[in-house]
Amino acid sequence: MRWIRDRAFPIDDKAGKTYRIAGVAQDVTERQELILKLQKLNEELENKVEERTSELKQTLKQLEVEITDRQKAEATLQAATDITDRKQAQLELQSSEERFRRAILEAPLPIILHAEDGEIVQINRTWTELTGYTHSDIPTIADWLEKAYGSKKESVKADIDVLYKLDKPIVEGEYTIATRSGETRIWEFHSAHLGTLYDGRNLVISTGIDITERKQAEAEINQLNETLEQRVAERTAQLEQANQDLEAFAYSIAHDLRAPLRGMHGLAEALLEDYGDKLDDLGQEYARHIVNSAHHLDDLINDLLDYSRLSRTELNLGSVDLNTVVSEALAQLKTDLEKSQAQVTAMPSMPKVQAHRNTLAQAIVNLLSNAIKFVDKDSQPGVHIWAETDDECVKLWVADDGIGIAPEHQKRIFRVFERLHGIESYPGTGIGLAIVQKAVERMGGSVGVESELGKGSKFWIKLRNDTTKEG
Repeated sequence: MRWIRDRAFPIDDKAGKTYRIAGVAQDVTERQELILKLQKLNEELENKVEERTSELKQTLKQLEVEITDRQKAEATLQAATDITDRKQAQLELQSSEERFRRAILEAPLPIILHAEDGEIVQINRTWTELTGYTHSDIPTIADWLEKAYGSKKESVKADIDVLYKLDKPIVEGEYTIATRSGETRIWEFHSAHLGTLYDGRNLVISTGIDITERKQAEAEINQLNETLEQRVAERTAQLEQANQDLEAFAYSIAHDLRAPLRGMHGLAEALLEDYGDKLDDLGQEYARHIVNSAHHLDDLINDLLDYSRLSRTELNLGSVDLNTVVSEALAQLKTDLEKSQAQVTAMPSMPKVQAHRNTLAQAIVNLLSNAIKFVDKDSQPGVHIWAETDDECVKLWVADDGIGIAPEHQKRIFRVFERLHGIESYPGTGIGLAIVQKAVERMGGSVGVESELGKGSKFWIKLRNDTTKEG
């Protein structure tokens, strides 16, 4: 079979009339076969595409179902998880709130929770027990102020209003409150901001501490202190007057005793000189005891007069060169130093101090006398004198290598008539160091000692440094 394509077309005359038909025939068999094959291939391709498309649609539909099912499952699981977490959080919150509520309710201190609009949210049992007011008695701060503070409520309200703007805990202070029974108590309040309530109101917690007994005790102590201070002042005035009277009496007695004592001393010496050969040994010994006792009593009277004079005499302080006053003290003791064969060394260049020259010299003489006296028998005393300076003070040291002083006796030795040794071992009046202390204190200084038994002593005098510039 062959495919023929023919085409015919009319042939017209000059008048436009068709007078014959012309035709052309063309064998298009191969072409037509190609077209048929192409159509068949297209149909097969369309069928395959349609089948594949159908398969893809089915797969997509199945995937959509699976995805939807999974999303639903995940959503369900997530919803269940969210509900569980939320429920757990709610339970924990409820538990926490319950613990907080019970902690406040059972607290041993009075506690009140109040909002900024004046509502009292909660008071605890201790508050009610101490004040007598229940929550129904004081549902608002205004009710509390009226009942507890009366005429002072406005000033207290101003203090409370500040609390709602707190950013840290504060101690409000002490307030006097009236309880339901009419009793007056003193409370100290502590407050802190607790955040906001569900409706946005600021919430404050305030804790009270009943300090009534403490304040009463403080008032009693203050009263006792005032009474005691008054008694001390009165007693001090009495003691000062008695001390002045005693010093005046001692000065008068000592002064009045000097003349008859010197007469007794002179007569006893004259008795030994003029009638000694007529006295037996016992009589001579008695006479010598009279002379020695009179001499000791004269020393005692002189020391008493010196001590009394220190209390009664006005001392005008000035610049005193330590080198000069130490040299003067050594000169006064020249005989005693030579007799004891004491070896004395002194710092060649010592500073100046603010002092009373004669009074300081007397104090140094007394220290040096002790330094060469309190040594072991037949020992040669060694004494060293030096000074230490700081910006404000000078410490003058007098050190010896004598018998030393036990620590428990180092304060006693500066008291009047205090002696650590019998007069037969180490003669003296027992007033020398008391004079040193009195003299130094009158000059605004202090005195002390560093010593060990058997290892010598180091006495020091501390006075103000003299800052006067020469020139």
